[in-house]
Amino acid sequence: MIRVVGERLTNNGSRELIYSFNIEPKSTISPELFAYCVEDFWSNSVHKGSESLGFPVVSTGEGSPGQIFKLPEASVRSLLDGLDIATDGALAFEESRSMQQIWRKKPINQDDLLDAVYPI
Repeated sequence: MIRVVGERLTNNGSRELIYSFNIEPKSTISPELFAYCVEDFWSNSVHKGSESLGFPVVSTGEGSPGQIFKLPEASVRSLLDGLDIATDGALAFEESRSMQQIWRKKPINQDDLLDAVYPI
């Protein structure tokens, strides 16, 4: 998630590395892991009582999965497209010309999501 992008000379004449966040798609984030993170974020945020979450909240909101994993919006959108399958219909991403929302369709057990991330 972090990469070396260069180095610089410090005031005392030594060199130090410069780091930046790797803001690229990350194939190691499975739909199940992302679904777990969305549910955890939703359940522990100011939005916990809401029936839906807007795409910007999940993509770039403070503490959101998109922000934590440093994902570009296209990657977040792609992972959200698989939300319905990863949660067995409990969460669904619906996109129209004017609105992009995640909807809670039925109660979800976070332990079940975690089991899907780490199957026995």
